[in-house]
Amino acid sequence: MSPKIRRYVVGILVIVLVISVGLNLYEHFVVFPQMQATLNNMRVYALQSWVDQMDLTQDVLDHAETNFDVYDAKLHTSSARKFAQIYVTGIDYDAENLYYLLSYSTSRLDYAIETIFLGNITGPVPSRYLDQYILQKIGSIIQTIESIKHSMKMSANGVDPIQQLEEKGNLTNTMNYCDQIIETSTEIINYY
Repeated sequence: MSPKIRRYVVGILVIVLVISVGLNLYEHFVVFPQMQATLNNMRVYALQSWVDQMDLTQDVLDHAETNFDVYDAKLHTSSARKFAQIYVTGIDYDAENLYYLLSYSTSRLDYAIETIFLGNITGPVPSRYLDQYILQKIGSIIQTIESIKHSMKMSANGVDPIQQLEEKGNLTNTMNYCDQIIETSTEIINYY
């Protein structure tokens, strides 16, 4: 191979290498951060939708007097469960993970509301007033949801919601609120 052809081949290889490195750097510094920011914003929107559904759940529970009144809250917890599935997708099911706790607490609350509606009745469900114990537990859930709403204020700025909560000092409190919902919901389920 002549020296002139060798220089052309080396020049072409250098150009290909520079383009390849440039594309890799572009992907690493531009594409991946944009994808991560988009994913983080999707999680923020899902969490905000979850909070909205929990707010509606709280409102229904706040005015509930009978088991049929409580059942209306189940419509909202069922919707909240769907939003919970969005931000749980692709994460490890670690009890220390906020997304897992939000999903699990929503699931337990949904089941507890269904249990309040049904009671220990088999067959047609009659309308009945809620007893004092259940009203107390509902009051506890209402207060916890109110606390979650105040601690989970965040913005869609490309930053992971967990990081936003950490920066505001609200992550531990939010996780504790989820634990409280799980605990209270379990007490309701066990009551029946």
